[in-house]
Amino acid sequence: MIEIRDLDECTTKDEIAEALSTSLSAQHINKETVKTLRKAYAGTQVAVAALPDDLAAKALKLGHIRIGWVNCRIRGREDTLRCYRCWSPGHVSARCKGPDRHTATAADKQAII
Repeated sequence: MIEIRDLDECTTKDEIAEALSTSLSAQHINKETVKTLRKAYAGTQVAVAALPDDLAAKALKLGHIRIGWVNCRIRGREDTLRCYRCWSPGHVSARCKGPDRHTATAADKQAII
């Protein structure tokens, strides 16, 4: 997975997929490749795209991609499971054997993480 930052507020998933396809020379990239597109600070957006390992490595090597009028940063992203019940990584609450911390205060959570 890669994260594309500094997108213009008007950028769509189609434009991101087209730019990825062009810059990585891959024809099979479509808008379903872009998993999320969310608002960020100062009128920008952040997109997360799921690419095969070889294309993700190629994109990370580029470091930047031009989408519309903007040069956007590309970073790697790892999605790790985190249990909301005990706040430990690597499992979900359905299989949790740890202590119940889901009602902990913000200070408690900071100490746990």
